[in-house]
Amino acid sequence: KKSVYAHAWTSSRELMYGLDILLLMCNIATRYAYDNSGYMIFIQGGKNMLTFSKFSKLFKRKNIPVNSTTIGMSCSEKIPSSLSKSMARLLKNGDLYVVAVKRIEKVRYNGYLYDFEVQHPSKPYGNFMHGLSVFTHNCQNFEVTYDGKGRALTPEEAAKEIVLCHREYGTRGVAVSGGEPTLNRDWLVMFFKEVTKRVHERVRRHLDSNGTLLTPGYIDELVEAGCNNIGVEPKCVSVETYMKITGLKDRSLAEKYLNTTWKAIEYLNENYLDKVYIGIGLVYNRELVTLDEIAKAGEKIASINPHLQVTVLDYFPAFRRRTLKRPSPAEMIKVKKILENAGLKTVIVQTSIGHIGPGK
Repeated sequence: KKSVYAHAWTSSRELMYGLDILLLMCNIATRYAYDNSGYMIFIQGGKNMLTFSKFSKLFKRKNIPVNSTTIGMSCSEKIPSSLSKSMARLLKNGDLYVVAVKRIEKVRYNGYLYDFEVQHPSKPYGNFMHGLSVFTHNCQNFEVTYDGKGRALTPEEAAKEIVLCHREYGTRGVAVSGGEPTLNRDWLVMFFKEVTKRVHERVRRHLDSNGTLLTPGYIDELVEAGCNNIGVEPKCVSVETYMKITGLKDRSLAEKYLNTTWKAIEYLNENYLDKVYIGIGLVYNRELVTLDEIAKAGEKIASINPHLQVTVLDYFPAFRRRTLKRPSPAEMIKVKKILENAGLKTVIVQTSIGHIGPGK
């Protein structure tokens, strides 16, 4: 199976919105980003290669530049006859992949787990580190998380590159995301130390984490190393929903991860509110999370601190969940109001027409 990833560029905001809506109506997931020259629309073609091909031709007829890359996805070439019908159906639909192991090779581990990419106009998705603790079928940046092609960098090398990028583009801060960047504790702590040595004290040094490994001791080390902005994404409040979102089958492990994440938020609020800007991430798609659970999440956060920033991602068709229907902007505004009614003061929701923040 192949997954197509492409992008088109236009200087027209109206055309960008129009293409976004048109492609979503055809079940083609989109994202967009803005640089100084215009808008870049990112398209994940998924399994519907024919539909994507037709739209690529349409772009070219309208003189819209199009670049595309085919990314190979591991899968079995033939479904084994010994598998049950239900398992065979999953394989056929592309939800599971069977890979034949031909060789296992033991290699020395040098402590550099992650590849690193810095922000650039042609790569507007920020600074991503590879590796993850929780597999998410709805990963929205899978082309980075799973590419496995970049060169591993030491903390010092990564810090030098990201600080150079920060200075060149005049950003207000630097950010690390993933995958799950907290997997390699020594690397990440040293990275923030190296960055902190090279930037002004007011520069935002942000960590974006799912929180599954953020224990109090780990948080202490990160803050001491200079991390002054931490986003933690529990996604939801119930273990059952968490398992549905992440794909975890072990309930005890899912419960441990979810509890660790919420405790990390509480610990940050109790101990570092004056030193660290804290953000919380939730997700919404009516097939995965109910509005009642959104309300419960809002109440839980409000009981910790109603002034903490909360961002809700609208889960749209991506990666291995191409059948989801993206929530409409109206749905996300409803989610925002539910959270605000729960007492939260700073709520931002991601929508297909952009982010909607407090007071909107």
